Formats: sequence, structure tokens, C-alpha cells
Amino acid sequence: MRLSLSNSSLLRAITTLCGLVCCATIQAAPNLVLGSVTAWPGTYERVPVALVTDQAVSGLQFDVVYDPAQLVLNPVFVLGGALGSHALSFNHNAAAGRVKFVLTPPGITNGLVAQGTLVELPFTLKAGATPAAKVLSVQNVVVGNPAAQAVVASVTNGTVSWKTDFDGDGVPNDWDADDDNDGMPDWYELKHGLNPYYAGDADLDLDDDGLTNRQEASYGTNPRLADSDGDGIKDKDEISMGRNPNIDDKLIPALITIINSILLD
Repeated sequence: MRLSLSNSSLLRAITTLCGLVCCATIQAAPNLVLGSVTAWPGTYERVPVALVTDQAVSGLQFDVVYDPAQLVLNPVFVLGGALGSHALSFNHNAAAGRVKFVLTPPGITNGLVAQGTLVELPFTLKAGATPAAKVLSVQNVVVGNPAAQAVVASVTNGTVSWKTDFDGDGVPNDWDADDDNDGMPDWYELKHGLNPYYAGDADLDLDDDGLTNRQEASYGTNPRLADSDGDGIKDKDEISMGRNPNIDDKLIPALITIINSILLD
């Protein structure tokens, strides 16, 4: 008897098997932990922002919000060891009491943020500050990782946990998916070292494969690799051929031949 499988059927079977194997592993959601201010007026205290995770986190953005009438933030931040080779950029609005941090991976290497302290923020209380002045919060958190997970929008002096889409409507809770409206989700831009606040990077072709970054995002390919699946064919060429640029499927015909030859023996 001869078994004949089409490329698409075999690919579906392989994908299903991989999905079952991947789903067997359950990981805890990553957490972003914020310290609190306990310093006396005039004395600066380093308040840490730490990441606790067992999942891959390649890019991250978040706001730290405080009461500017009660607290003073010295914008000379102390970088934590968990940053690794990531770039840290920030925008501090002292009048509003808000500082936004954006962590992006080092170019094409797309390294991961390690577990531990990301940054320490030097705060002090103003003279006559009330206990409420010690309250800090984390808001507008976006994580860039393979699962594209969403987050709880805000927490006070505690932990922000990344979660999936609670209501299943495809739109993550309390998350503007595309801050610069360039057609690329924030998590995708952070994951691949793009700027979620600059729309001009959507029309660039960083890997010179004939696809813009926006097109790469729509196909789920890597905008920094001309051949995302490493099968020797550029992403655009694979798409033109009707093949999946994210899966090395060039061996599927050979696999079918091998299977048929075994069954014929």
C-alpha cells in the first residue's frame, strides 16, 4: 500500500503535533514588581523596578507614575543587571509625575531581558510630604515576547502580571496595541528592536528582503532576517511561491518520498 500525503496535509499534521507538545508545558506569567518610597525628605532612595519571569521577554515598555506635589524624582537612573545589552530610553515629565521607559533588544540578536532589577529610580519626599506621597504605580505596560501577551493596566506599589486576552475578543485588555498607529503592534516592535512611538520605521526594509517592516509584521516574519525560517529562500520569494516564510517547509516533499519508500518496502 502506498501512502500519499499532500504538503498541506503533512504540514497540518506536523503543526498539530508541535502544538500538542508545546501546550504540555505551562509557564507562570511574568511579573513587573515596583518598590515604594520610604526615604526622609531631602534623602534620595533608590526604588527598584524588577522583572520576575520564567518566560522569554525581549522588549518592554512601562510608565512609572508618582505625585509631583509630594515626590521628587532625580532622572539619573541606575541601570540594573537584568537589562543585559538592551537599550533603555525614557521620557520624564516631571510636571505630570510620569516617566515612560522603553527597553529594546540589541538589534538583530534580539536578546532577552533577564530576571531581576531593570532600573532603580532615585526618589525623595518633599518637605511636609504626607504618607500618600509614598504611593507609586506602574501603568501602560506592554511586553514584547513570542506569545504577545497583554497586561493588567495598573497596580499600586506591587506587581503587574502579564495575562492573556480575558474576554477572548482578540484585543488585549487595557492595552493600546499600536501606539504610533503604523500598522505594527507594540509587542512586535519591541520584540524586534523597533520604536513603538515612531511610525516612520514601518516603511523601512531592514533586512533587504523586499518586504517592509509593516509587511513583515503582517506575515509574522522577522524584519531583521531576510530568511526568517532559515531555509535558504528569502521571505518575499517564499510568499510569492505560496509557501510559509516562517516554517522551513522545503524538506516536506523529501519527507513524503521517504515515508512512501518505507511503506513500499
